[in-house]
Amino acid sequence: ASGPLSFCAASGQSVTLTAPSGYSSYQWSKVGVSIAGATANTLVANKTGKGYKVAISNGCGTRSSSGITIIANNPPTCSISCSGSDCTVHDCHQSDNLIATNNGLGTTYKWYNGSFFVQSSSSNTYSPNAGIITCKVTTGCGTATSAPFTIYSSTLSNNTIQTNVLSSGCGTPSSIILTAPNTSSTFFQWYFNSNIIAGATSSTYTALTAGDYTVSYHNYSSNCFSTMSQNLQFRPSVDSLAILSAPSGTNTCTGTLPLTVNVSGAGYNYKWYKDNNIISSANTQTIQVSSSGTFKCEVNRPSCGYQTTNSISFNFGNPIFTTPIVNINICPGGSKNIYIYTNSTFYTYQWKLNGAIISGANAYNYNTIQPGTFTCEVSNACSTITSTPIVVTQVALPIPVISALGNTSLCPGQICALSTSLISGSNYYWKNGTSYASYGTNLNNYNATSLGSYTVTVTDPNGCTGISAPLVITSTSVPIASLFVTDYPLICYGSQLLLKGASYINANYVWYLNNIIIPGAVDSFYNSIYGGDYNYKVTNACGSAISNSTHVYFKSRPTATITALSSTTFCNGDSVVLQAALATTNKYVWYKNNAVISNAKNDNYTAKQAGTYLTKVTNEYGCFKQSNSIIVTVPCRTSDDTEINDFDLNAINVYPNPSNDVVYFEVPTSSTSKTLQVSVYDTQGRLITISMDQINDNLWMVNNLDAGMYILKVSDDTKTVSRSFVVIK
Repeated sequence: ASGPLSFCAASGQSVTLTAPSGYSSYQWSKVGVSIAGATANTLVANKTGKGYKVAISNGCGTRSSSGITIIANNPPTCSISCSGSDCTVHDCHQSDNLIATNNGLGTTYKWYNGSFFVQSSSSNTYSPNAGIITCKVTTGCGTATSAPFTIYSSTLSNNTIQTNVLSSGCGTPSSIILTAPNTSSTFFQWYFNSNIIAGATSSTYTALTAGDYTVSYHNYSSNCFSTMSQNLQFRPSVDSLAILSAPSGTNTCTGTLPLTVNVSGAGYNYKWYKDNNIISSANTQTIQVSSSGTFKCEVNRPSCGYQTTNSISFNFGNPIFTTPIVNINICPGGSKNIYIYTNSTFYTYQWKLNGAIISGANAYNYNTIQPGTFTCEVSNACSTITSTPIVVTQVALPIPVISALGNTSLCPGQICALSTSLISGSNYYWKNGTSYASYGTNLNNYNATSLGSYTVTVTDPNGCTGISAPLVITSTSVPIASLFVTDYPLICYGSQLLLKGASYINANYVWYLNNIIIPGAVDSFYNSIYGGDYNYKVTNACGSAISNSTHVYFKSRPTATITALSSTTFCNGDSVVLQAALATTNKYVWYKNNAVISNAKNDNYTAKQAGTYLTKVTNEYGCFKQSNSIIVTVPCRTSDDTEINDFDLNAINVYPNPSNDVVYFEVPTSSTSKTLQVSVYDTQGRLITISMDQINDNLWMVNNLDAGMYILKVSDDTKTVSRSFVVIK
């Protein structure tokens, strides 16, 4: 196949299937049915199908290939539907599931609450908490995102939007500051008449237009991952605001104090409350207060209806603690607010730690970062009282450690059970990298189904938080065994051939020669020294695979001996014939003093000069062997031995210089009667043994030299000429 067998057909992609070329006929088929006109050695496929095959024929018969499956995908689509009647989440418990468009196997579904990522899986269903839910679908052909689907939480306590003034009724201003129910959340999104307000993502929002407002927020304190607030109606009014005041103050040891409303008129009605209980049916603008408590008034005006005033607390006599004081725990490096509650907010306060005054701690609450025993002195004009001690104890942080109950290298379809110690009542937040994987109270176990770096954050009932060290999950697939031969599959006697298999980490290998295990062959490669059929088996945690078989041919090296057919010692002008062992398929290269003799390629060579001679014999299989050496000596020379030099060695040409690989040596000559000796030395004067090819009578070629500077020496019977050249890699 020219590319992946799974591709995006909608974008014009396809895959080309190719059979071996050079046969007499071809016929492609799919699921056993011939494809009309598909009779070439290639087939362009752009449709999904199973069992694509090709049948190949020649004069010896017909053979069919194995079948392959092609998947031509379309771009994904995504919309969300609800499995239940209204998809309303009550008290943060699941009621209904959301279902995204099913795009088939291999699809990833990522769910978001607003802009916050909440879940990723191969399943197209999601059990939501409250919020604005969208789903992003990804396949090999692209990504699609659904329209938002709103999930509301309807019965949470303390789920109302707070305002700085009344949101409707008499005296409601033209703008109002809205505050989310939980300002410590990490995510907010405000809505006006059920539509998202762009950019309104903080804990507060200033409303300028009459209408209905809600806010979506993360509500970790009540174990709700996401919550939609109750609806708040904003209705501005031009009527004045009813305000309660205490003209004579709110503190006295004895007697009464007046309390009055600022608005009055014909038809006005007043209802007075103490601690949210009606205390008088008198329809009067002013009352006299004679006991401690918090007072307010409900005013009914003909022009705009009912309106509740602000509240004012009165204090009569000595201070009184109104709620019990409890001991608390503090986390290392954290802080806690400690409180005392009285029947008034107008007292003076002084906090003490272990009996010593805390400078500046003069409110009804104190934020401490250290443990100890705390008390608070509360005073008014009548007396001073001291609270019972509040003991603040520092507790240890949770230190979660993840353990894997199984293999941390996952095979397809496997899971790895992760676990950490259970601290009852604690919240557990499991993450894969930076994405939340799962969360919940007492959720100290999690089943990992995908690779990644997993951590768990634990927040205990004291509010102390600890995060684990990461545990890495990797993935492993069933191995694929393929055998590669580094060269033509032939071994000359005394040599070896490298066979290579597919390399996998943490895998075991067994090699076979003629279906028999080769002892000690346990790597992904094997150096063979014998002929035969080789294959291997590879095994990892996910399974095993057996490779294809390769036949290696074992061949002997040729016979390489030379014999002198006459005396090897003679005077100048004489010669001796050196005869090699003869075979019609052999090739010969003759050397004098380890330098190649040009044009000496026969099974014999006539030596006329003194030197050490040998030949390299190569047989028809490429196996070669170097012969024995024969020393030729020429002890005597007469004054008329000098031959006429019919060419000029000084005109030798070396090119290219410098060279990246191949170097050519050229000697102009008008005669080929001269015998040239060509050799190459390094800069240290050492002879380099190389294989040199003669292109014609005047041109030689050499390659496969390492980078460096070299000296070329060319000699005939009368002189030697040197040339330097450089090889750059």
